[in-house]
Amino acid sequence: MAFNRDLKLKKPIVEDYSYSLEEAFNKGKNETRDRYRAMLFMYQNQLEAITAKHDEEREVYRVQGKLELLKELQERRKEEGEE
Repeated sequence: MAFNRDLKLKKPIVEDYSYSLEEAFNKGKNETRDRYRAMLFMYQNQLEAITAKHDEEREVYRVQGKLELLKELQERRKEEGEE
């Protein structure tokens, strides 16, 4: 019977890991929060990179459109000059 009584009195988490259940819960909560915060930071960086790439592509297409328009205008001038 003394053995069962010793098991009931013992707090294995406190004695083995040196923190209470509340501290263990808070530690897990903090680690989970940090993990999701890191994931959110990664997604934010990825979104910023995608947005920057999209902006660059828009600029390239805008310049290409202007060049095509200039090319068409030059061709029309050449045609008008030949007539």
